Amino acid sequence: MKVTKETLLTVIADGSLREYKYTNVECKRSWKQDNGKSISALCNRNTEGPSFLIIGVEDSGELSNHPESWMKSE
Repeated sequence: MKVTKETLLTVIADGSLREYKYTNVECKRSWKQDNGKSISALCNRNTEGPSFLIIGVEDSGELSNHPESWMKSE
């Protein structure tokens, strides 16, 4: 199932995002250089509509709760 931007924002806010439910969503706890393979796979498996890469969210949908300084250091 694909998710829209509006639905995605809602499920992130209420903590009910589950990556496995959506074919066009990839969640990453943090950014690493080797995430390129996941991004490539995400783009290749979706032929229509947008795909979403969400950094700072666990696969379970929970926010990773990194401090703000984490964004600046990565």
